[in-house]
Amino acid sequence: MGHQQTALSRQAAPPAKRPWLLLAGLAVLCGMFGLGNLGSPGVGTLIMLALTAWAGWTAWKWRTYNVKVQPELHERWSRSWMCNRCGEMFVAS
Repeated sequence: MGHQQTALSRQAAPPAKRPWLLLAGLAVLCGMFGLGNLGSPGVGTLIMLALTAWAGWTAWKWRTYNVKVQPELHERWSRSWMCNRCGEMFVAS
């Protein structure tokens, strides 16, 4: 079953939160694998530890976005109006 969305409905959609928990879980799993292989380190261990660092850093950035930036964007979105004729967005003051 497919999902279709028009450009206008995408423009009118509220700002979405970022799935930081998914990346945090990935960081934990990769970290466990990387630390578990420290007895016989190799390229895979380095890749897992690098992936752990990247996923943890990105999860932290996305969580910060969800807490600080997204609520302000959502508030601005809730005060905005879209012209059904031209698609222009207007923000009420």
